Amino acid sequence: MTRARSEDDTRPTVLVTGGSVGGPAQAWALHRAGFAVTLMERAPRMREAGQNIDIRDAGHAVLDAMGVRAEVKAASTGEVGIRYYDHHGAPYAELPMIEGADGPTAELEILRGSLSEILLRLTEGEVEHRYGNHVTALDQTSDGVEVQLADGSRERYDLLVVAEGRNSTTRDLVFGDEVGTISRGLYIAYGTIERTAADDDWWR
Repeated sequence: MTRARSEDDTRPTVLVTGGSVGGPAQAWALHRAGFAVTLMERAPRMREAGQNIDIRDAGHAVLDAMGVRAEVKAASTGEVGIRYYDHHGAPYAELPMIEGADGPTAELEILRGSLSEILLRLTEGEVEHRYGNHVTALDQTSDGVEVQLADGSRERYDLLVVAEGRNSTTRDLVFGDEVGTISRGLYIAYGTIERTAADDDWWR
């Protein structure tokens, strides 16, 4: 259970929307900077789905600063590289992961749900975590922002941080048509194939 804000808490308030990866990381940083943070996720519970995330470049420094490198490494996918197969099922080329190099397979790779769980644990008991609610309207004033929530309530915060995904409705409320995505008519679908005894740690 996470801590809700008490009446005698005088810290500046922040609402962070989006509870996957960017949101929990931002909530952790803002809490450490002295803000009273509420982390809100539209889904009714933590999102466990998602594909792999490669930790690259500045991501390594962020993991070190947050003190979670060991946890992320322990929960990593263990992928050792890419192996190509011909139509007979025989391997004909491979690109192994090289430690310290930024190749096709990152030195550190983790599933999105696993990374989200690790980051959420960092603020458990310190940041208020809310699920199953989202912003439907907002009004920026000279001293903060008032938000209307899907459950019908209205709340005021000193700052709103939108850490949502590509099709963020909250971002649309803030920027309108000024910022958006452009559809090129292309789609990507991801699926999960259960691991078998014959599988190894190569991305095939």
